[in-house]
Amino acid sequence: MRAIHIVTTRLSSSFIRPVLLDFVSCSPLRQFSTPRRFICAASKVNGGGRSGSIVAPLVVNEEFQNIDVNPPKGTRDFPPEDMRLRNWLFNHFKEVSRLFGYEEVDFPVLETEALFIRKAGEEIRDQLYCFEDRGNRRVALRPELTPSLARLVIQKGKSVSLPLKWFAVGQCWRYERMTRGRRREHYQWNMDIIGVPEVTAEAELISSIMTFFKRIGITASDVGFKVSSRKQSKHQLTAALLPELGQEVENIVCALDKDLQGAATTIATALKDKGQTVDLVLESKPLKWVFKRAARVNARRPVLVGKLVRSVSRFCLQVSNFKSNLMTWSSSI
Repeated sequence: MRAIHIVTTRLSSSFIRPVLLDFVSCSPLRQFSTPRRFICAASKVNGGGRSGSIVAPLVVNEEFQNIDVNPPKGTRDFPPEDMRLRNWLFNHFKEVSRLFGYEEVDFPVLETEALFIRKAGEEIRDQLYCFEDRGNRRVALRPELTPSLARLVIQKGKSVSLPLKWFAVGQCWRYERMTRGRRREHYQWNMDIIGVPEVTAEAELISSIMTFFKRIGITASDVGFKVSSRKQSKHQLTAALLPELGQEVENIVCALDKDLQGAATTIATALKDKGQTVDLVLESKPLKWVFKRAARVNARRPVLVGKLVRSVSRFCLQVSNFKSNLMTWSSSI
């Protein structure tokens, strides 16, 4: 058993100085790895002054030497200078949330796996940090906060009154391909309104985000808001892309979802059977890669699909100019 003993002496009413750093062990001294030299300072209590001595570096243990001192891939440390910045940002999250009347909640980082895979898309399933615990229970590190929020609301039932206005700032995990600014360990700021059917809830959330941006110095020249509407997207899809099909737009999604077996040729066939021309069909790829590929072959109507249209929900159709008229469609059938 090992221990670090720090002996202190009070030099004044407001200052305490460590005067002795001593590494002790209840067992014979074993090899201890350290990249630095320990410095011991001893204070002469009666005579004043102090003396210092340098202890020779201890022998490096081979087993200790093999330990990777870096954090796991996709994670990071927060030394004081980074922690100050993180606290500054998180404090703004919380202040803005409370300003708009939201109450803070939190959830377990570890949840049952079923909570996330029940209605999750294939992307989330593939990115779960999941395992079986010693009680033979399937558990997972949360990839997002919303499923935990829904679980808590259901658990509370009628004991809470609507509308609910809750917020959370939580650590999440996704085993995904890392890019700049996107790690496997990340934090989410959630603001949720439950029990308000009107669009005023969305308007309030947008207003809160604008307030947050102003507080941290982000202006309209830096960011913009684009509001999406599935009804509007469906109307544009019917009017601009598939005018001859009218109400049969949903039938195409049904056909894709039924016939898709992971082969891109099936998608092309299903579209062509509906009288649609297809220039390029791609399996699930990052959208940035798809854009470049579509531009390179001058494709006017590329389609991006996943293994299951229902779950991946990235059914992309391009109308005329791919840079400005890319249509994304998420099927809920």
